[in-house]
Amino acid sequence: FAVLIFFPFIGCEKVDVPKGTPKCIKKEIKENKDRESLASVYAYEWNGETVYYFDYQDYPGSYLLDEECNALCAGGYVSSWQSAPCKDFFNERTNEKLIWQK
Repeated sequence: FAVLIFFPFIGCEKVDVPKGTPKCIKKEIKENKDRESLASVYAYEWNGETVYYFDYQDYPGSYLLDEECNALCAGGYVSSWQSAPCKDFFNERTNEKLIWQK
């Protein structure tokens, strides 16, 4: 009986993020937060939409997702983004908001 009571709570660990954070972003954080290299996640306004920047300290590098978790850009270093579709991201982003930090 005790197993039946405890079982529903297995795998239900919550991730502490601001209210209104998209479910897929929460899931992405939850799946990657224990990796040593994920340092933080920030939300920004960029090109008229809210985007989420996952800051990794090593390979596979940082990446940028939209609100539906579609990958926009990725790269290990800021310089690797210079030829990517997001080459203006670092100069054009606004309204920085910390979503999660290790």
